[in-house]
Amino acid sequence: MDPAEKPKHRHADRVPAATVAARTEDILPLVTDGASRREIFAWVRENTTWGPDVCNRTIENYMARAWRLIRERSENSAQHYTEEAIARLKRNYWRASEKGDLSECRQTEESLIKLLGLAKPERWIITLDDIAVQLKRLLAEE
Repeated sequence: MDPAEKPKHRHADRVPAATVAARTEDILPLVTDGASRREIFAWVRENTTWGPDVCNRTIENYMARAWRLIRERSENSAQHYTEEAIARLKRNYWRASEKGDLSECRQTEESLIKLLGLAKPERWIITLDDIAVQLKRLLAEE
Protein backbone atom coordinates (compact mmCIF):
# COMPACT_ATOMS: atom_id res chain seq x y z
CA MET A 1 0.00 0.00 0.00
CA ASP A 2 1.30 3.40 -0.94
CA PRO A 3 1.97 5.58 2.15
CA ALA A 4 -0.10 8.35 0.56
CA GLU A 5 -3.16 6.04 0.49
CA LYS A 6 -2.72 4.97 4.10
CA PRO A 7 -5.15 6.65 6.53
CA LYS A 8 -3.53 9.33 8.64
CA HIS A 9 -5.15 8.06 11.85
CA ARG A 10 -5.19 4.51 13.08
CA HIS A 11 -8.97 4.63 13.64
CA ALA A 12 -9.93 6.75 10.66
CA ASP A 13 -12.70 4.31 9.71
CA ARG A 14 -14.49 4.59 13.08
CA VAL A 15 -18.12 5.59 13.25
CA PRO A 16 -18.69 9.14 14.60
CA ALA A 17 -19.68 9.44 18.25
CA ALA A 18 -23.08 10.92 17.32
CA THR A 19 -23.84 7.86 15.19
CA VAL A 20 -22.82 5.51 18.01
CA ALA A 21 -25.08 7.45 20.40
CA ALA A 22 -28.00 7.26 17.96
CA ARG A 23 -27.53 3.52 17.44
CA THR A 24 -27.35 2.99 21.20
CA GLU A 25 -30.63 4.89 21.60
CA ASP A 26 -32.12 2.68 18.85
CA ILE A 27 -31.56 -0.48 20.88
CA LEU A 28 -32.08 1.06 24.33
CA PRO A 29 -35.81 0.12 24.51
CA LEU A 30 -34.96 -3.49 23.67
CA VAL A 31 -32.29 -3.66 26.36
CA THR A 32 -34.60 -1.99 28.87
CA ASP A 33 -37.38 -4.49 28.10
CA GLY A 34 -35.02 -7.40 28.70
CA ALA A 35 -34.71 -8.71 25.13
CA SER A 36 -32.13 -11.46 24.66
CA ARG A 37 -28.94 -10.94 22.68
CA ARG A 38 -30.35 -13.04 19.87
CA GLU A 39 -33.55 -10.96 19.76
CA ILE A 40 -31.56 -7.73 19.70
CA PHE A 41 -29.27 -9.01 16.93
CA ALA A 42 -32.29 -10.05 14.85
CA TRP A 43 -34.10 -6.76 15.45
CA VAL A 44 -31.04 -4.71 14.49
CA ARG A 45 -30.50 -6.69 11.29
CA GLU A 46 -34.17 -6.48 10.26
CA ASN A 47 -35.15 -2.98 11.37
CA THR A 48 -32.15 -0.74 10.93
CA THR A 49 -30.21 0.45 7.92
CA TRP A 50 -26.90 -0.08 9.71
CA GLY A 51 -27.64 -3.59 11.06
CA PRO A 52 -26.46 -5.63 8.07
CA ASP A 53 -23.17 -3.72 8.01
CA VAL A 54 -22.02 -4.43 11.58
CA CYS A 55 -20.81 -7.56 13.33
CA ASN A 56 -22.28 -9.04 16.50
CA ARG A 57 -19.41 -7.65 18.57
CA THR A 58 -20.31 -4.11 17.50
CA ILE A 59 -23.93 -4.70 18.52
CA GLU A 60 -22.72 -6.07 21.86
CA ASN A 61 -20.71 -2.87 22.34
CA TYR A 62 -23.88 -0.84 21.70
CA MET A 63 -25.72 -3.04 24.22
CA ALA A 64 -23.00 -2.38 26.82
CA ARG A 65 -23.34 1.36 26.17
CA ALA A 66 -27.12 1.02 26.58
CA TRP A 67 -26.65 -0.65 29.99
CA ARG A 68 -24.30 2.16 31.06
CA LEU A 69 -26.93 4.71 29.98
CA ILE A 70 -29.62 2.89 31.96
CA ARG A 71 -27.44 2.94 35.09
CA GLU A 72 -26.50 6.60 34.67
CA ARG A 73 -30.07 7.69 34.05
CA SER A 74 -31.43 5.75 37.01
CA GLU A 75 -28.75 7.20 39.29
CA ASN A 76 -29.46 10.69 38.00
CA SER A 77 -33.21 10.32 38.38
CA ALA A 78 -32.87 8.98 41.93
CA GLN A 79 -30.56 11.84 42.85
CA HIS A 80 -32.91 14.33 41.18
CA TYR A 81 -35.93 12.93 43.03
CA THR A 82 -34.06 13.11 46.35
CA GLU A 83 -33.11 16.73 45.69
CA GLU A 84 -36.73 17.57 44.86
CA ALA A 85 -37.94 15.86 48.05
CA ILE A 86 -35.41 17.83 50.11
CA ALA A 87 -36.58 21.07 48.48
CA ARG A 88 -40.24 20.21 49.24
CA LEU A 89 -39.40 19.47 52.87
CA LYS A 90 -37.46 22.71 53.22
CA ARG A 91 -40.36 24.63 51.70
CA ASN A 92 -42.79 22.87 54.06
CA TYR A 93 -40.54 23.70 57.03
CA TRP A 94 -40.36 27.35 55.99
CA ARG A 95 -44.15 27.62 55.64
CA ALA A 96 -44.70 25.94 59.01
CA SER A 97 -42.19 28.23 60.70
CA GLU A 98 -43.85 31.31 59.14
CA LYS A 99 -47.15 30.15 60.69
CA GLY A 100 -45.45 29.36 63.99
CA ASP A 101 -46.48 25.70 63.75
CA LEU A 102 -43.62 24.13 65.69
CA SER A 103 -45.20 20.67 65.61
CA GLU A 104 -45.19 20.70 61.80
CA CYS A 105 -41.61 22.00 61.83
CA ARG A 106 -40.57 19.09 64.05
CA GLN A 107 -42.32 16.51 61.85
CA THR A 108 -40.75 18.00 58.72
CA GLU A 109 -37.31 17.98 60.34
CA GLU A 110 -37.76 14.32 61.31
CA SER A 111 -38.78 13.47 57.74
CA LEU A 112 -35.72 15.25 56.39
CA ILE A 113 -33.44 13.41 58.83
CA LYS A 114 -34.93 10.05 57.79
CA LEU A 115 -34.62 10.91 54.09
CA LEU A 116 -30.95 11.79 54.49
CA GLY A 117 -30.28 8.67 56.58
CA LEU A 118 -29.14 10.67 59.59
CA ALA A 119 -31.53 9.10 62.09
CA LYS A 120 -29.94 6.86 64.67
CA PRO A 121 -31.25 3.30 64.85
CA GLU A 122 -34.08 2.74 67.30
CA ARG A 123 -32.08 0.04 69.11
CA TRP A 124 -28.35 -0.46 69.08
CA ILE A 125 -27.95 -3.66 71.09
CA ILE A 126 -29.77 -6.97 71.09
CA THR A 127 -29.75 -8.38 74.59
CA LEU A 128 -29.99 -12.00 75.72
CA ASP A 129 -33.45 -11.17 77.08
CA ASP A 130 -34.50 -10.07 73.57
CA ILE A 131 -33.27 -13.37 72.15
CA ALA A 132 -35.07 -15.36 74.83
CA VAL A 133 -38.35 -13.54 74.16
CA GLN A 134 -38.07 -14.14 70.42
CA LEU A 135 -37.15 -17.81 70.95
CA LYS A 136 -40.17 -18.35 73.22
CA ARG A 137 -42.40 -16.70 70.64
CA LEU A 138 -41.06 -18.90 67.85
CA LEU A 139 -41.40 -22.07 69.91
CA ALA A 140 -44.98 -21.13 70.85
CA GLU A 141 -45.86 -20.81 67.13
CA GLU A 142 -44.80 -24.44 66.46
